[in-house]
Amino acid sequence: DVGGRRLGSYSSYVKVARPFWKARLGLDKRVYAPGDLVLSRPENYGTKLMTYGEGFTVQRWAQGGWSPAPKLQPDGVLLWLGLSGPGAPGRCSPLGLPEGVERGWYRLVKSVSEPLRGDRSRLHRLTASFFVK
Repeated sequence: DVGGRRLGSYSSYVKVARPFWKARLGLDKRVYAPGDLVLSRPENYGTKLMTYGEGFTVQRWAQGGWSPAPKLQPDGVLLWLGLSGPGAPGRCSPLGLPEGVERGWYRLVKSVSEPLRGDRSRLHRLTASFFVK
């Protein structure tokens, strides 16, 4: 205000930030039971775009390391492609746990891409661990 007279107003505010990459794979819970549905989604906490597909793999912790869990791999062909802007979550991917799944630690592994200049991109592997009781 100048002399009690309004000069203008703002309808939106913009924050300028240095470009950076920060992403994680989010889960709806950390502990599941056989028969539960595990929901995961890539989450973009950076200022750059993130691209990803629907596909993911599942691993199980056994004998001091992670190994594939073939009984938990998604069936079928996964075709959609996602794009997540700065600060935005991606689309959820479901994983149904069968009734006979073994107790223990598991993790989802999902590849996402960070677009670079031109047609190049950098691949990142996101993981999220969970426990089956």
